[in-house]
Amino acid sequence: MRSQESGVRSQESEDKVLNLKSEIRNPKFEIRNYKGVIERYKDFLPVSEKTPVITLFEGNTPLIFSERLSKATGLSVYLKYEGLNPTGSFKDRGMTVAIS
Repeated sequence: MRSQESGVRSQESEDKVLNLKSEIRNPKFEIRNYKGVIERYKDFLPVSEKTPVITLFEGNTPLIFSERLSKATGLSVYLKYEGLNPTGSFKDRGMTVAIS
């Protein structure tokens, strides 16, 4: 197996992705359990145990089904409602990583 530097994920990394995908699809995942973008994706971000995490609990915004776009494309289309982030902007996700 090639190294991670060559663009191929290790088995450990693949397992983390699969666990994250199952968490996202889990209907029992509730908002009160949400700890913010950095906590959720820490295995994929340049953070460590020493990183002081600054968060407003950004992210975890809903996907909303778009009937019109679904009919127009023949696919199931969902739109991400980023306006529900704390400042109303998609930029909240990146800024929490930059500040932390």
